[in-house]
Amino acid sequence: MKHNIFMTLIIFLLPLHAVSEDNTTQNFEKLTVEGKDERDAFSVQDYIKSQTFLQDAPSQRQLSIEEAMDLPGVQGDPVKAVKLLAGVTSTGSSGELIIHASKPSETLSTINYLPLGYLFHMQGLHSVISPEATEQLNIYLGGFDNSYNNAMGGVLDITPKYPMGDNSGHIHIGIFDSSFGFDAKITDDTSIYIGGRRSYFDLFVDDLTFSSDDNNASATLTQFPRYWDGTLLLTHRAGNHQFSLESIGAQDSLGIVIDGNVQDPQANGDLDIAQGFISNGLRWLYDNGDNYQSNTLLYYMYSYARLNLFAGQKVNIDQHDSGIKHISTFEHKKHKISTGIYLDHFVTPLDINASQEPSPDDINTTITGATIAQINETLRINLATFFVQDVYTLSDAWTLRYGVSYVLSDYQQLTNNLDPRAAIIYRPNDRHKLSFAAGQYSQTPQGSRLLQDIGNPDLSFEKSNHLTLSYAYNFSDDSSIEIEPYYKTFENLAVSDTSNDANNTKNYLSVGEGEAFGSDITFKYRTDNAYILATYTYVDTTRQLYSADPTLYTFYGEIPHTLNVIGSYKFNDRWSLSTLVKYQSGKPYTPVIGTTTATDPVTLLTYTAPLYGEPFSQSLNDYFSLNVKVSYKRKTSLHTSWEYSFEVMNATNHKNELGISYNDDYTKEIRSYDLGIIPWFDVTYRF
Repeated sequence: MKHNIFMTLIIFLLPLHAVSEDNTTQNFEKLTVEGKDERDAFSVQDYIKSQTFLQDAPSQRQLSIEEAMDLPGVQGDPVKAVKLLAGVTSTGSSGELIIHASKPSETLSTINYLPLGYLFHMQGLHSVISPEATEQLNIYLGGFDNSYNNAMGGVLDITPKYPMGDNSGHIHIGIFDSSFGFDAKITDDTSIYIGGRRSYFDLFVDDLTFSSDDNNASATLTQFPRYWDGTLLLTHRAGNHQFSLESIGAQDSLGIVIDGNVQDPQANGDLDIAQGFISNGLRWLYDNGDNYQSNTLLYYMYSYARLNLFAGQKVNIDQHDSGIKHISTFEHKKHKISTGIYLDHFVTPLDINASQEPSPDDINTTITGATIAQINETLRINLATFFVQDVYTLSDAWTLRYGVSYVLSDYQQLTNNLDPRAAIIYRPNDRHKLSFAAGQYSQTPQGSRLLQDIGNPDLSFEKSNHLTLSYAYNFSDDSSIEIEPYYKTFENLAVSDTSNDANNTKNYLSVGEGEAFGSDITFKYRTDNAYILATYTYVDTTRQLYSADPTLYTFYGEIPHTLNVIGSYKFNDRWSLSTLVKYQSGKPYTPVIGTTTATDPVTLLTYTAPLYGEPFSQSLNDYFSLNVKVSYKRKTSLHTSWEYSFEVMNATNHKNELGISYNDDYTKEIRSYDLGIIPWFDVTYRF
């Protein structure tokens, strides 16, 4: 069950006004023996490919750790570089990744298939992965192969950097947090990496109050947002075998008091929020160096969410995910055949005394007057996934990938599902590349929507059909352009049950539909001391919101136009300069077109309630930001160095809108804004 309790917090706080391409085969010898300084962000990247990777397939991106860390705006976190790629959008300053018009809950985030509880701290401030444990980012926007299951949007699969036993480490100090990491040798064949991060604003700041002159509501932070994460990789190599223990954990928490909220009278009082996870995996990699590879993963992930909400309402969710994943890849003549079996077991004990969880799809997110559900039960879901696919090299110019996934489930109406997928690549010469992919993708609905009283246990698999096309042209060895149009449809979406039969409401029904189409453009230029990356994303997407209303409304995450232009220049081995120009359309919102008088069922007091217009029919003003980053690296000895980074974000001090709220009687529109010029400084010591 995918659950982000910090999204719940943001929804509750909406009434408040904030103060304003060459490849190498993936094997553990390559990953762990080569030196960490062999690649450079200004040189052509030697990307690592997984067992099932298909070169030149459409809608796939790869970023090395060196490329990602050089980009402005990442603040020492390579995973944040994903937001700058074509096909990926983010709503304002939120950390949510919208990949080809898919919700964040529809995108799978893993480390070489090891699942993560969530990807970002505090809606995007930092990822939960240690940068030093990251080798490469692999992003599949659509049309991806059959080896990824239970995801109908996109996939972010991180290639881990397994420890090399070189007794090296780093200490990083930033504005919001500090981190460390150490790669140690245990024996000639056994190494360990340990890394961690901890925020520290909560050590110095408390009782910080946000308020507005336009309404009575205020919010006081009783515990400043706090987070930590840790990464452990223990690796043992024996000939063609590598065995590893992999563990990633994270925790986020905050406390807040809301007072004077007359728009939602019951949304006053204490609000305490915490979420976290720890994901553990035992992995066996085998590569005979010739025609066979395998990846076997035994995993267990525990995640939790705690929400103590105002007048005695609470949400306590514990989730236990466990299973085994195995992939085997055989190469024979012109065929590369991959087969796999995944067995996943989900156990989710729930203790809930609260109203239905708000969603970004919801127009009215107030809790006053909402029906309170009392749930004390355990949700159990078993999934068995089988897949087989073949990459068939028809000739030097043509390559075909085709495969099928079959999913079995023992939960209610999920039962079984068959997903066929295929792709074809045409390379007439070194200059031109044309590819096409199509397939069906499915996943289980969000876990809370499968519960009796607040959901519907009889929901079926949600589905999406992908059609993606790509044309790439290489101007030279140093520059290229890629144009990728796509079209997606959505089926069986779990949408709000608005049927007239009040005695038989199911809360959600699997009848929702939708569609999305768009195009991604990527331009790259790279020399020994210069790097230019320009990405453009266009998307038009609609979805059904209500079971009794077939209208397709604008998707809440639709950002029609996004343009990123990144330039980096290396003056010498020490100094470099990089800039980021970012423009995107304003995110959509639902306007208030009138008011009515409502009564608080608890206090029996009357208050003004809004009447909403067409969902997500209006947009905020466009977003613009200019970031400038200067980096300095100084080697102090053969094994030690200092790295300094200074960045000015939103250097033009542009007023970027975050959202719209209203005064207490909805007679005045209040626009909240992101921060203005933001300086950033961090330092890293490597030894």
